Amino acid sequence: MHDFVHAAPETATTPARMAQTAAHAGYDAVVLRNHFNPDDAYPSYDIPDGTGIPMHEGVEVRADGVEPLHEGVRRAERGGAEVVAVHGGEEALNRAAIQADVDLLAHPNRGRGRSFDHVLAREAAESGVAVELSLASVLRSTGGERVEAVRDLHTTLKLVRKYGTPFVVSADARTHLELRAPRELRAVAYLIGIDEEEFDRATDETPRRLVENDDADVEVLDG
Repeated sequence: MHDFVHAAPETATTPARMAQTAAHAGYDAVVLRNHFNPDDAYPSYDIPDGTGIPMHEGVEVRADGVEPLHEGVRRAERGGAEVVAVHGGEEALNRAAIQADVDLLAHPNRGRGRSFDHVLAREAAESGVAVELSLASVLRSTGGERVEAVRDLHTTLKLVRKYGTPFVVSADARTHLELRAPRELRAVAYLIGIDEEEFDRATDETPRRLVENDDADVEVLDG
């Protein structure tokens, strides 16, 4: 089982601590996906030995326009990112990410309105771009906000199901304290309508496909 996380230097939790916590919780690997603004220096990770599970070095390109997004994707590819994700949420950026053939479109419905629709779901399926169903908004909210988050995720789930769009499920953790045990993550996924087979595929088969082309570069941390 895999999860997609943020770590130092973007957050207070080091990659080593994140990996140790994930391994203890029962994960097989984690994908680091710190945000990368194309105007800034390319992100790097301090990954030591000794945490027991593979850590895949990715980035999540965050841009305020289509052209900066394309530049960020190009830099991420040149930088050797194992997984190139795009910080989604606005319709124009979601579309640009899919057209750029990135690995992962992260949280595509984070913006206002219906920024991920049937057209984009179909295009993502045709391009093989995976879509993230981030459970962060459900895990870290309450009341009406949580109800709305469940509804939005269920809407996205129906779209990716209809068109066969690959998707991943994550806790989108920014600290080791935000990681969730697989059993808890599975329960929350079930709440939005993801079945057992879909959950297993979204946390294992699809993440493995995203990183398999760069396996030669993975940092395997021996325990």
